[in-house]
Amino acid sequence: MVLGRRMSVAARLAKARSKEIDLRLQEDCKRATEVKVLLLGSDDAERSTIFKAIRMTHQKGLTSQYLEDYRPIVYRNLVDPALALVDYVTTVGVECENTSNQVPNSGLRLDPHSPSPSQFAATLSHPSTIPEAYIPGSILNKDVSLPAYIAHAIHKVWHDTAVRSLIDSPSSSFRLPERARYFFDNALRIGAPNYVPTETDVLRSRERTNGITEFIIPTSNIPIRVFTVGSHSPRQKWLQCFESVSRIVFCVSVGDYVDIVEDGQEVNRLQDSVVLFRSILSSRWFARSEVTLLLTDVDLLQRNLPKMPLDDAFPSYDGGDDIEKAKQFILGKFLDENRKAVNVHPCFVQRVDAESLRAALAGVINQV
Repeated sequence: MVLGRRMSVAARLAKARSKEIDLRLQEDCKRATEVKVLLLGSDDAERSTIFKAIRMTHQKGLTSQYLEDYRPIVYRNLVDPALALVDYVTTVGVECENTSNQVPNSGLRLDPHSPSPSQFAATLSHPSTIPEAYIPGSILNKDVSLPAYIAHAIHKVWHDTAVRSLIDSPSSSFRLPERARYFFDNALRIGAPNYVPTETDVLRSRERTNGITEFIIPTSNIPIRVFTVGSHSPRQKWLQCFESVSRIVFCVSVGDYVDIVEDGQEVNRLQDSVVLFRSILSSRWFARSEVTLLLTDVDLLQRNLPKMPLDDAFPSYDGGDDIEKAKQFILGKFLDENRKAVNVHPCFVQRVDAESLRAALAGVINQV
């Protein structure tokens, strides 16, 4: 009887162990029926752009309702950099070349009450500031349009010769994001009645995200699950969340060598990306993952090189404004961090419009 009980206990333990193994095998089978792709990179805006482009590619575009609901985000991407631009020009004391672009007080201000067009159009007899527009708080509501006079004010400031000369000067301390230039160029279209964002407007918009966002790409074989991580998620926290990721798509804007990270540190964005790339390649969580190094904004890099030398950020660079030498130098900075011989697949992309970016990303996803 004692032996029987002992055998019974042993049998129960074996059965429990078998059940545990079965559950583990089921989980392994489940994981084998999908591919996980994780978008990473130091710039939240760049990850967001790539994620939206992948979504557009595999959804065959965006619905009209989605585009209409996105309107307040586009408005914010137009107004916020305009606020920063006006504050900077006012601070340094530059006067608009066209005095009709100047009105009392300074800067664009967020205010729940918008003035009448005549109030806004008032000018100073002695111009010393640039346009003031009261931005109605209601533009954050998807059912409210941006007042046309605000769009016109931004358009006039942006096309003022004195303002453009100031911000385009290599010695200027003000760095206007590339996306802001796009929205300023399209201010009148965005401020038009019944404006609906285009897919390019959506791609160009900076949209802060929190937590983890995912999108499933259905395929004929197994689905591809694409993840991206929000800007407010600590790096050390999300590094541990994706142990079974099949492929990492690391997003880098090669034009970011002129910008500083936004967390208050005096660190070049591109240098920050290199540091993050090193930590990912050396992380045990991604030891079995393949990596696509997606180097975007080649067109921006080509425009920046003659005005802002790459060797200002990387003194070891000696290729001048040769775009191919600059591309290979930047690529080398990342590949030099691959000390564990991880499979890294580099890909250069020009982010000029929705179609070109979508075409490039389709090829990246096909590698998975």
